[in-house]
Amino acid sequence: MDGVFLVDLHTDDPRVPAMDALGLPAVAIGPPHSSGTLTAVWSHDGASVVETVRYLAALGHRRVARVAGPADFAHTAVRDAALRTACAEAGLPGPEIVHTDYTGDEGARATRRLLIAADRPTAMIFDNDIMAVAGLSVAQELGLDVPSALSIVAWDESPLTQVVRPPLSAMARDIPAYGAGAARALLSLVAGEEIADVEGEYARFVPRGSTSAPPARPLLPPDRSPVADGSVRGTERITYPRSRLQAVAEALADGVDPRGYTVWSLLDNFEWSYGYSRRFGLVHVDLPPGTGKRTASYHS
Repeated sequence: MDGVFLVDLHTDDPRVPAMDALGLPAVAIGPPHSSGTLTAVWSHDGASVVETVRYLAALGHRRVARVAGPADFAHTAVRDAALRTACAEAGLPGPEIVHTDYTGDEGARATRRLLIAADRPTAMIFDNDIMAVAGLSVAQELGLDVPSALSIVAWDESPLTQVVRPPLSAMARDIPAYGAGAARALLSLVAGEEIADVEGEYARFVPRGSTSAPPARPLLPPDRSPVADGSVRGTERITYPRSRLQAVAEALADGVDPRGYTVWSLLDNFEWSYGYSRRFGLVHVDLPPGTGKRTASYHS
């Protein structure tokens, strides 16, 4: 054996000093801080994360989650740190990060856990294409439209991310060129040359059909604080439904016939507490099934 590649570097990888002790030509595929004295072939995963978070924040997302690979992988640690830093710089809350084994089953399980939470994310980043497609399936299973209710980003881009519907926004790089650079580095080491670390182009964010602005935020956040005496706490919890009833009165004043209509905005406070958001409206309900339509809306 003339030389080896070390892949999926761990943060404290025992293979690195072992290769160094053997004196065998070796190239580590991963960040330089984890490659020891070995030549590293790497790309700046942190820059990819920052670019993606800035894009999602510009769309209006505030709750970002990531379904990541194994926590002890060196590149996972880089992405974790970059995501937390990027969210903080964008003024977003701390991101939820769930570590998995990169499989579709684990990706689906992590997605389901995040999306059934009371304060579910509106945007999710997946550390590989298989988990991203699994996450898309879970969103559809839960009745969440992608991208209007949930934005999804995959890492890395592959044919799989482009054949699903909607096609997935992804972080894309030239994988063949990346591999060729690693091969050239190893061949040079085998030939006795000294090779510095090789930095490839970082994965660039490519927007497609799975990312858009998040759902409209509710006008008032749900108040989940307990009320021991049964009273309504906070004037806004009284004025909120009162304003909706006033909108109904305005509809009547404008000559809208309320017969055959139902008002569904009064349930908003309860629905929001379970992670949904709806706009106020008057919805026609006395037409044949499948033909109901909104004929008047009043937003306060």
